Amino acid sequence: MTGASLGAALATIAAIEIHTNGGKISELHTWGSPRVGNSYFAQFVKTRLPNTLRVVHNRDIVPHVPLISQDYHHLPY
Repeated sequence: MTGASLGAALATIAAIEIHTNGGKISELHTWGSPRVGNSYFAQFVKTRLPNTLRVVHNRDIVPHVPLISQDYHHLPY
């Protein structure tokens, strides 16, 4: 599954939802995704979907929102 920007956030949520309900998701690739959930959610997704790739550009504002101070975190690389 793949997505870019808001689509990347939706792809992350959809991939874990499909996987949790018995579907087969072999890889998750995201480009410029905003932070989707807290640190527990990030680890949950990473343990269930180990084949993830997250690509960002340091000048893109989208990957920097919502803020870490609001307890949002990216998936580990």
